Amino acid sequence: MVSYVDPITNTAVFSQVDLRQHLVDFIKLDFPERLLPTFLHESTHHACFLSPVGATLALLWMRAYRRSEQLTTNPDADEWELLEDVLRQEGTMEV
Repeated sequence: MVSYVDPITNTAVFSQVDLRQHLVDFIKLDFPERLLPTFLHESTHHACFLSPVGATLALLWMRAYRRSEQLTTNPDADEWELLEDVLRQEGTMEV
């Protein structure tokens, strides 16, 4: 498993952290030094997703979900709008 930040919920997952092993240290604010690079990297993503750009990316993704649901129930829904939302969101995430 890799560490990541979910762009919709802005939840960070640190794959190197084992709470059974690290929880007491975290409570004491004593963080293992080997986790610092991953923490800084994912924290930067987390901060970016708090910005207006991050909020827009999350909203694009949620609108794409909504449009995909509409496609299953409404045959007249425009699939190109769904594709446009996905391409905008994914394209921006890759930059």
